[in-house]
Amino acid sequence: MERRKNWTLETHEHWTLDDGVTHNIGFFRHYNDSENADEYASFQEFARMDPCLNQITAIWLGGPNNLVGYDYENLCKGTKITTDQDVESLKRRFFSRINYSAINLFKLDIIDDTGLHSAVLHQLVDKQMLLKDLDLVVMRYEGPASIDLLKGLIQNRVISHLHMDGQEWPSERMAPLLEAVIPQRQFRYLSYDAEISLSESFFTALIDDWRNDTMPQKKKLFFRDLQTTFPLASGIHRHPKLNEQLKVHLERLFKLLIFSSVTDSEW
Repeated sequence: MERRKNWTLETHEHWTLDDGVTHNIGFFRHYNDSENADEYASFQEFARMDPCLNQITAIWLGGPNNLVGYDYENLCKGTKITTDQDVESLKRRFFSRINYSAINLFKLDIIDDTGLHSAVLHQLVDKQMLLKDLDLVVMRYEGPASIDLLKGLIQNRVISHLHMDGQEWPSERMAPLLEAVIPQRQFRYLSYDAEISLSESFFTALIDDWRNDTMPQKKKLFFRDLQTTFPLASGIHRHPKLNEQLKVHLERLFKLLIFSSVTDSEW
């Protein structure tokens, strides 16, 4: 019996030395455990596959930090997405193949002229109540819909790792959302690029809760431009009762907080 395959709808911003023009190029990728290798399908190939056995469970819209000259068209069976019509075709053919309750990650790290980012973003806003367990969320700001999606996911307590890329995130809208998501027990990692001011009372309460927690959770919080005065100095601060610690790095270019076990070398 043929087994069900979970696929990633993947695109990359890509430009070649030949024409110097930036394109979005897309394909489908499935990791084959038995062969320890990626399997690729073009848009045309995926459209012909049995929808019951081939579902989309991850979305990866990659930004410009990719290899120049990488041959996505031949090595990954990629298709260029260059017009509004290309985006509409992608929506019509593939959005119905997304299994939202099985989505484990999405990355929206592009801002493009064709509307690809906007199309996927608004689809996720519409379907956000179906998203159950997101191990990784990567987002770049594109307006109020970005806030709406993030707010819904935080209220539903489904995010464990969150990367907020770019400098455009509005501090006044993001501060209450970050203060809501960071204490959640399933939440493990934050990387935040934009300027942000969180309340000093928030960090004081976060540290007090950690000190009083009998089963503290691992967390790593990275801020590129935190404007808040932190209540502890740089260094290692031990939990008063448990073999746990809080590492504080207050550098000029970043702030990093790591809540972990004393014996956990990975943290």
